[in-house]
Amino acid sequence: MRHLFLTVFISIISYSLYSQQLGFSSSSPYSGLNNSNDKHKLYYNTGELLINTEALGAITANNGLLQNVAQGIIPNKSIQVRFYFDDNENGLRDGEEKFVSTGAFTINNQSFINYSKDGVILQVPDGTYVISYVDSGAVEYFLTSNADFNITIDTSSQVQNILFGIAPEERISKLNPYMSSGTFRCNSPRNYNVSIANNGTIIEENTLWIKVDERIPNVIFNQPPDIVIDSNYVGYNFELFPTEVLTFDIDFTVPGISNDITVGDFFKSLAWVETAELRSEFCFEQELRCSYDPNDKLVNPNRPDSLALLNNPITYTLRFQNTGNDYAENVVVTDTLSEFLDLSTFKLIETSHPNLLKVENNKDDNRIIDFRFDNIYLPDSTTNPIGSNGHITYTISPLPDLPEGTKIENTGYIYFDFNPAIVTNTTGTTLVESFPTVSNDNLEQALQLIYPNPTLGNIRFLQKVDQLYIRDITGRLIANYNEVDHIDISDLDPGTYIFEYEANGKTHTEKIVLISK
Repeated sequence: MRHLFLTVFISIISYSLYSQQLGFSSSSPYSGLNNSNDKHKLYYNTGELLINTEALGAITANNGLLQNVAQGIIPNKSIQVRFYFDDNENGLRDGEEKFVSTGAFTINNQSFINYSKDGVILQVPDGTYVISYVDSGAVEYFLTSNADFNITIDTSSQVQNILFGIAPEERISKLNPYMSSGTFRCNSPRNYNVSIANNGTIIEENTLWIKVDERIPNVIFNQPPDIVIDSNYVGYNFELFPTEVLTFDIDFTVPGISNDITVGDFFKSLAWVETAELRSEFCFEQELRCSYDPNDKLVNPNRPDSLALLNNPITYTLRFQNTGNDYAENVVVTDTLSEFLDLSTFKLIETSHPNLLKVENNKDDNRIIDFRFDNIYLPDSTTNPIGSNGHITYTISPLPDLPEGTKIENTGYIYFDFNPAIVTNTTGTTLVESFPTVSNDNLEQALQLIYPNPTLGNIRFLQKVDQLYIRDITGRLIANYNEVDHIDISDLDPGTYIFEYEANGKTHTEKIVLISK
């Protein structure tokens, strides 16, 4: 059902009275398909009005990201439909209850789906309208407020705000961290965007932990962290309503080649949150590139064996840079979603230019997604090396019940103005029920990851250890254990402890930080 809403929503945008005639087209290969002879079209605006006979042809809508609201512009005659998280389920939006980026509705039987906490703005002519809630737009929720609104737009009533209250059918905790960045190029300035998304149905209070690869010097956390473990290891406390995403920025300079660093080395940074039941982690690995293609595509999980778990979301980041000798007025990034991906789970996480991005489905094939940056005026790399970069990060889940071994491939196509497409690398992901077991040869590396660290007290090991000694920072023995794969140290005082543990005849040492609850 969500597929239907997405398709209908985009078609209304494409054929509205206030949209412009689409006069110029160019062809490029479908991204993500093996047959490079397949073609699709990109359309550009020539500025002429298009008249049509659609029943609601005079309605125009933003694409769910509300560029007009971001620029402080509200149409003179409009209907704004928003959805709020009704935590106390009383059918009224109380002061602390926030708007959410989910939900769907119809207006005079035409369907719309919401992608933003600012809702959907409809620019409309004078007339009478019936706005009705549609429960398939937020299947995890039920309606707490009125389901239908009858309104009139005329000279005396030109702007109408419609609020739908929703509450969860079941209270579920689900926090997911994400990381994205531009190309990891030797000695170049770089920025990490680290996000935490509340994909559950409850208000969450927790800490987002970020650990940047220790080989990266002089890391700058642009938002002051709440907890600092060391110069590359911090924590941010947060409160998030369902569907909310919070993003933090990190600046640094990519290391150059040295005695310890060579071209092709992988740098690994982590972002994670921990609850009493589980740890949700995002491992962001980037290859050090000193002569590079600035336009590429990343996939996460980014394992050497290219494996991902069935029924788990896949995260894609498309990165682009203007390496010409003049600015790019418009940039379009085109992506085709594999037939094995579930369109209804598509979720935009973060982008380098949030106030300019428009996300549109191709009117002929809803699996083709155009990420449009109109009037971006992206500078060239010789004029502004940092500002010449851009990126998009989104997640999407495989279809349910796929067979193990299903391979998902994807390629991006990037257009700067009317120039030919720049083709990114092709990512390949093979779906499996579970990841291979760590071999004894790799045990030493794997056991360096005691988790979580920092911890509230519950410690886990990737494999049972034969002997464990816990010492304080002075080296004094605090406790010892035999043959354990998890322990609880919450009764110790907060601070730093030294863990010495033995497995398969080898001894390992790691610092563990215990924090107070």
